[in-house]
Amino acid sequence: MKKPVPSRFRKKPGFTLIITLVMMVLLTTLGLGLLSLSTISLRSASQGSSMAIAKNNARLALMLAIGDLQKSLGPDKAVTAQSEILATNPAKPRMAGVWESWDFRPDSTSLNYTGEKQTRFRRWLVSSASPTDVINRDFFNSGWNDRTVELVGKASLGGTATDADKSIAGLVPVAKDGKVLGSYAWQVSDESVKARINLYRKPANASDPTWQKRAVLAGHRPDPTVMKGPNGGSLSFLPTDQTSSDFIKAEATTGKVIDLEQANILDTARTIKQFRNDVTTSSLGVLANVRTGGLRQDLSSMFEMSTSTSNIVLPSDFNSAARQRLYQSTHNIGGGAVSDPYWSSLSGYYNTFRDITTPESAPTYYKFPTESAVLSSPMTPRRFFPGPVIAKVEALFTYVTRDSHANWVGTLRGVDPRMLYMGHLMYTPVVTLHNPYNVNISFDSMDVSFRNIPIAFNFYVNNQPQSSRLVSLNDMFVNAGQRGEKNFFMKIANWTAPTGGSISGPIVMKPGQTLVCGPYLDPNASFSNNMGTQFFDWQNNLTGTVDIPINARPGFNGRCIGYDVDWLTPTHSGLSSGQQTDNNLGVLGLRDTDQLYVEYAVQQPAYGLNTEFRVEAKITTQNRTFDYGGLNFIYGDDSTLKRFFPRTYRFPSGSTMS
Repeated sequence: MKKPVPSRFRKKPGFTLIITLVMMVLLTTLGLGLLSLSTISLRSASQGSSMAIAKNNARLALMLAIGDLQKSLGPDKAVTAQSEILATNPAKPRMAGVWESWDFRPDSTSLNYTGEKQTRFRRWLVSSASPTDVINRDFFNSGWNDRTVELVGKASLGGTATDADKSIAGLVPVAKDGKVLGSYAWQVSDESVKARINLYRKPANASDPTWQKRAVLAGHRPDPTVMKGPNGGSLSFLPTDQTSSDFIKAEATTGKVIDLEQANILDTARTIKQFRNDVTTSSLGVLANVRTGGLRQDLSSMFEMSTSTSNIVLPSDFNSAARQRLYQSTHNIGGGAVSDPYWSSLSGYYNTFRDITTPESAPTYYKFPTESAVLSSPMTPRRFFPGPVIAKVEALFTYVTRDSHANWVGTLRGVDPRMLYMGHLMYTPVVTLHNPYNVNISFDSMDVSFRNIPIAFNFYVNNQPQSSRLVSLNDMFVNAGQRGEKNFFMKIANWTAPTGGSISGPIVMKPGQTLVCGPYLDPNASFSNNMGTQFFDWQNNLTGTVDIPINARPGFNGRCIGYDVDWLTPTHSGLSSGQQTDNNLGVLGLRDTDQLYVEYAVQQPAYGLNTEFRVEAKITTQNRTFDYGGLNFIYGDDSTLKRFFPRTYRFPSGSTMS
């Protein structure tokens, strides 16, 4: 039986509970309102007395269900979740469980999440012949031992349903003078996990003021018309609010569709049954503070004192040294921890809507930050700046065989005259940016540098190693003055040309968009004609210093996509294997019949910054540049790298490659 929870029950936000009851009587199947009934045979009873028993059992089940519901979920700190949160396919699906929330201290060094989840479990909201079973957290993961009944079965779900779709409850016998007269069963359904189908909002008209249009954009409500049922059914029969005329029709139904059964007045095919476990008309709740109890605090008034993300105004009480930070002021945690956000930063986040341009057509945030974030000096930002996230940095390494240039190998160098080719290694730095916000974000350019990738290579020709050991990328140079730190310094922008300094306009990232950005080299360039695009890095002068940026832009731009080096077999520091094909010249000479494979591994670089892998960024917006933080992976020495990356890889992984 479905019954709205009385308003005196305090629940978590967006949470409504539906109680389903079943009662067992003599040869009687009733449909009283929302009461689901099944049958069981009693040896002797008249139809009239069976009706009385049915009513009494229903009333008893309802009282017990509401009593357990009030006792379990009455406290503000009670929270619920379905049994599916503990297992993908629980033995008892779709049961609502109750946990007591946990108000942990952020500065605690002994947080036991698993233990707290175990000990704070209260009960499952379902009937059982053994009342102690439902207070056992593991009750969800074993089959029923006592008699049960289907409260929600195939008929309730449109004629087709798996066991995981059904709702089962244990039968509780009702006895008098030692004689069992009937049984009842009940279950509480968590409606907060379902989509609300009867929420509508008047669309904005052209004459509406801007603030009303923004309110329409900001609302969140599901669109059930795009859902598909297990039988292929659709909820397209439900009204929408896309236009004013649609809204008028939808508004007329809100007083009629007060439960799923009433939705059938809009659809004679009764399609709504297929969606019983997915949609609801009754998801309501209060703004309870489940951590400490009581109602949540509304900070809107405090944040409304500010006029933009850069002009933050807070009450004087939140500007004092002891109240500037969130955890410092609420938990009395001092020390100015980097992870403790400033109230001014939270206010900036709240007020970003004030700085958005073209809010009616393409809401876009295009504004420079007001403070720098330097990676070497971690700090907590006092202002909020919605910029792109550096989701990933990569370096793509590609082996290429080219014709020998300038007769570097062959008879001129006293090597086999059939050695007409040379091996080259291309490396392409790639940066992936992500917009995690629900509006466009825009910026002019971003500088991203990552220093000294910890990787090393060794090339094999006809199964003979060309170096005595794996050679770090920054060690692949013959001249001592060229060896050293290896850096990729990319300047990402909408460049108009590979070698020019002109930018066509800011980069605009759509909400949720991801941009993969790579070097912008002339797409028509080749090794024999670089078209003015420098990519032959044989002197380590293109990526060996952070002073020379690489023009980069979103996407890959043509077939010339990487930087090139041919010093693959250096001879210094005992690196020569004594089996090199190039007569120890430092390059990789090849015949057309040679077979080749390469080994590579994560390894500490030989020079420069070789105790950490560092990614640093700067962002430029409206001609103002600020440090934009970055990532720092400190490993210390090669033993740490080997602990996490112990393998040496080979390409191809099996046989040799021609």
